[in-house]
Amino acid sequence: MKQVLQSLSDGSTVITEAPAPLVTPGTVLINSTQSLISAGTERMLVDFGNASYLDKARQQPEKVKMVLEKVATDGLAATVDAVRSKLAEPLPLGYCNVGVVAAVGAGVTDLKPGDRVASNGPHADVVRVGRNLCAPVPDAVSDEAAAFTVVASIGLQGIRLARPDLGEAFVVTGAGLIGLLTIQLLRAHGCRVLAIDPDPAKLVLAERFGAAVCNPANGEDPVAAGLRLSRGKGVDGVIITASTSSNDPVRQAARMSRTRGRIVLVGVTGLQLDRADFYEKELSFQVSCSYGPGRYDPSYEEQGNDYPYGLVRWTEQRNFEAVLDMMADGRLDVAPLISHRFPFEQTPEAYRTLTGSREALGILLQYDTGAESAGSRVALRVPGRFDPARPVVGFIGAGNYASRILIPAFKAAGAQFSSIATSGGINGVIHGAKAGFAEATTDVEALLADPQTTAVAVATRHNSHADFVCRALDAGKHVFVEKPLALTGEQLDQVEAHWRRNLDQDRPCHLMVGFNRRFAPQVQTLRALLDAVADPKSFIVTVNAGALPGDHWTRDQDVGGGRILGEACHFIDLMRYLAGAEIISVQARGMGPTANGDGTEDNATVTLGFADGSLGTVHYLANGSSRFPKERVDVFAAGGTLQLDNFRSLRGFGWPGFKRHRLWRQDKGQNACAAAFLKALQDGAESRSPVRGFTGDHRGGTAAKNSTRNALVMTFDTVCVVGLGYIGLPTAAVFAGRRKKVIGVDVNQNAVDTINRGEIHIVEPELDIAVHAAVKEGYLHATTEPEPADAFLIAVPTPFKRQADPDAVPEPDLSFIRAAARSVAPVLRKGNLVILESTSPVGATEAMAAWLAEARPDLSFPQDAGEGADIRVAHCPERVLPGRIMHELIENDRIIGGMTPACAEAAAELYRTFVRGDCLTTTARTAEMAKLTENAFRDVNIAFANELSIIAERLDINVWELIALANRHPRVNILQPGPGVGGHCIAVDPWFIVSETPELARLIRAAREVNSGKPDWVVEKIKTAVGEFLQANPDKRAGDVTIACFGLAFKPDIDDLRESPALDIATRVAAEHPGPLLAVEPNIHALPDLLSGHGARLCSADNALAHADIVVALVAHRSFRALTTAHLHNKSVVDACGLWTT
Repeated sequence: MKQVLQSLSDGSTVITEAPAPLVTPGTVLINSTQSLISAGTERMLVDFGNASYLDKARQQPEKVKMVLEKVATDGLAATVDAVRSKLAEPLPLGYCNVGVVAAVGAGVTDLKPGDRVASNGPHADVVRVGRNLCAPVPDAVSDEAAAFTVVASIGLQGIRLARPDLGEAFVVTGAGLIGLLTIQLLRAHGCRVLAIDPDPAKLVLAERFGAAVCNPANGEDPVAAGLRLSRGKGVDGVIITASTSSNDPVRQAARMSRTRGRIVLVGVTGLQLDRADFYEKELSFQVSCSYGPGRYDPSYEEQGNDYPYGLVRWTEQRNFEAVLDMMADGRLDVAPLISHRFPFEQTPEAYRTLTGSREALGILLQYDTGAESAGSRVALRVPGRFDPARPVVGFIGAGNYASRILIPAFKAAGAQFSSIATSGGINGVIHGAKAGFAEATTDVEALLADPQTTAVAVATRHNSHADFVCRALDAGKHVFVEKPLALTGEQLDQVEAHWRRNLDQDRPCHLMVGFNRRFAPQVQTLRALLDAVADPKSFIVTVNAGALPGDHWTRDQDVGGGRILGEACHFIDLMRYLAGAEIISVQARGMGPTANGDGTEDNATVTLGFADGSLGTVHYLANGSSRFPKERVDVFAAGGTLQLDNFRSLRGFGWPGFKRHRLWRQDKGQNACAAAFLKALQDGAESRSPVRGFTGDHRGGTAAKNSTRNALVMTFDTVCVVGLGYIGLPTAAVFAGRRKKVIGVDVNQNAVDTINRGEIHIVEPELDIAVHAAVKEGYLHATTEPEPADAFLIAVPTPFKRQADPDAVPEPDLSFIRAAARSVAPVLRKGNLVILESTSPVGATEAMAAWLAEARPDLSFPQDAGEGADIRVAHCPERVLPGRIMHELIENDRIIGGMTPACAEAAAELYRTFVRGDCLTTTARTAEMAKLTENAFRDVNIAFANELSIIAERLDINVWELIALANRHPRVNILQPGPGVGGHCIAVDPWFIVSETPELARLIRAAREVNSGKPDWVVEKIKTAVGEFLQANPDKRAGDVTIACFGLAFKPDIDDLRESPALDIATRVAAEHPGPLLAVEPNIHALPDLLSGHGARLCSADNALAHADIVVALVAHRSFRALTTAHLHNKSVVDACGLWTT
């Protein structure tokens, strides 16, 4: 199947192929025919995704509070990882679906294949929904009309809460999609209606549906209009369907309402209420919950349990049915609400229409009903062979813990991934593609039958663990299962029986439960300290678990087993491991119920007795503050005390030889746990009885501890990064984030001082957080001179040489690389690794090695000694996008070129410290050329767009429209033109190829010349605009004309001015134009001397628009996109980047 997903991090919308979901008990599988993009809700989601991290935080202050509390308890690094992981998860879009039933699950008796149904399914060609979330479509209702069922139900539920009577006066604030449907429903109810909205086009529709209208944008007073509707008495009710942060809708509703009027909020508004408005009139105010009773109730939506008809007349499903009945009777007309129709394959274009045009209202996605349904398996990468010497792991389940913690832990430990199986399909694709799985599937049996898969990780809900473990063991697979292994004694017996059957058949399989706490590095230290004590110990584990909703699946005894069995088992295992003795007694006591019903399963104390006389107590509590550490372990023994706080800080009180050890980030042992499992498979360790391990055998844990210690031996403990610019500083920060000691070197003393304060001297999202944490924790410090290290990374610029002939091919200047090499040479020692990260011409790495050898004749280098060299040398160019560097450094693949294979592998081992993508090894010369090739290819593509824009202008064609139309061809993807090409990559790297092979690189040179010449064309356009302005204003002279240049950076939303065509254009205009030049660049605080020296002035966008006669768009910064043609009234506009003309 194919489904629409939206990224919360950057707002992009994509169609993703996934396995078709399984039909499960109580669900319905539907082949979609139509789905509706809800203009209000989905535009809000897309806008949120497009927002910067700061804007996202401003929109969700309650989430910011949660993040700050997590920082206080878990540490900054763990919190940043959690936030990034959350934002990196794509969000399925859509909730208004129509289609034909393909299959029904057990328990569904009133629907059959072939029935047409409306549901809250997402935008996908195949959807699975609960029986209570769909309703049959009457024959008289078209699929297009039925697609409006869910949004109309949202309005209908608001009306039910408002309780209108025949003849009453109602106001609908916000005439969007839901608002216009609400108007029709109120009119059908016999009410007089007033619609309030600033959009005249929507008010035209409201009038068509029989409503009076009020447009505040035209100066009309909503309160006065409401009083006119009610003949001066005050309206009976107000339904607010608007989406705004303003408090005005609620305040206006209160002021226009009669005494005891009803106000219902369906949309989203500010909620700073004036008590006097409500008090004096005894107004009622209620927030409506989506489509009606049953929404967000797992018992109703997931388990299919309906409410009694006589007690809850209108549920969400029955609201669906009511809406469909009104459509069938002709009392609800949705045809005028359809503004656009798109084939499903053009969904990204539909969302561009949604966000780019406020006129978009009801956007329909139409599905090819004749298309072949998706199978149960989808390939996620190009098939390749697995290394037979390493375990191949398949995953069952891709929930939050599996996707954010467990899968990354297995990947970091070196697992090869085959299939990831989920019942819904889409989660497997999202997380499987990110982690590098070969395929996603909804067919667990196919995964278990795969001969290449040697091990299976089970990470589903607790009640399915034992069943999946038994099936995997029967298939001859090694099994890693998240805790708990089973929920009942009978299930545990079944698991042991299957395990022993394999043993009897001479095919022993490893079975490991994911009790990761025992593998945490601080627990390993704690255990080592306790091993020296022969006396019994006393353990106190305090778990500040936090409250869960009563309907959370973990608390369901049949599904999650309750919180003690489902979660507190971690700490029972931890104490057993620390005691090193079997459990011989158990006592437990639950607290009485609290006011909110929490009790036995949420607040309990478990006391354990051990065979060596030790005692252990787990206080598992859900009634504490989230600001208190979540997990704390206290150990009392032999006159001393050890305290482990949240798996970060370990302190000793009166403990000989030990006082304190603190990690810079929380580590609960998940990575080490996965590594121990994989190492046991590779080493062929003895497979122990799962039941013995579950109930007291600690020997497997001891062996795992030793294996983990071996697996965590680091080849590179100290890294020296030379050059702390846009690549060097982020690279230094991510190494420091992995607990490497990092020495940052830069010749700029100001940069060094800034970094040592935990601050940054450049602009890059998330870099400030990483640097602050690294410096504060002591893993990063900056200096002006290199210091001894295990690995050295050279990340300095490679500019052009100065040349007298401006038409000559630019030649690379390697002097910065040479200076960096000579600076690190004195501190090199045998066994060091030196990596050139600078983007460089072919042969630069070899030149660097020669300079190192010249400076250190006492050491051998690869060019002379080959694999036996004392120093290994490699090249690894960055492949990142400014504005996303901190993300892409980690996620992107790396091309690593060594002067020998051993050099390449050593460098790959270093980068695997933080790189989640693939580390692709090759020769140094190929790696150098690969980076140049990538940027030359992009330069050629941009040149086509830039040349096309010049041609289109000559032919009087809008190039932005032209490109949009051409890109509708399935095999055409033309980039967007601009004022040129800038930055230190695309504008520079192609010349490195041309300078080496000038007679061969003809296309690459031509593209570079086209892009280099584009600023000349823009300057001429500005001069033409000045001439036309003077002709239209004969009383003015050129010196009276004010020009405003919007944007100076080489790309949007960064502060980097290197090789910027926008800066070049602004500087040339400032030098030649006799009048004022205003520069608008929101990401810098001062203009470059070259520009300010010509009299240019840095100012805000508002100031520039107030004074400029000619406005020049050079860079499409996010803040500029909010400017509309209304802001440019009476201005002459030169748009070089499509900011205001697309």
